[in-house]
Amino acid sequence: MNRHLHPEVVAELTDRFSPHDRAAAQTLLGSSSAAAHDPVGAARVDLAAIKAANGSLEGLKAAITLAAVDWRDLLVGAGLANADWQQVLAREGFRVPR
Repeated sequence: MNRHLHPEVVAELTDRFSPHDRAAAQTLLGSSSAAAHDPVGAARVDLAAIKAANGSLEGLKAAITLAAVDWRDLLVGAGLANADWQQVLAREGFRVPR
């Protein structure tokens, strides 16, 4: 499975992963199954994984594994579980999907 990633997610991958790791990070996220059925909801889960990974491919793999078990746990861990998740992303310097 290789799904289309939201443009804001691709931009964050570019900013937050080294040039050496970007393609692998994009493949990992593109191969994961985001829980949401809408593009913004899927981007929220993807951005939570990027945030939790902190630039590490191993961290991204762990975040994707957690999301596969229960994506809500990933949102909680990344601080994006509440209604203010877009403000949290903006405050922490992330692009906000709309």
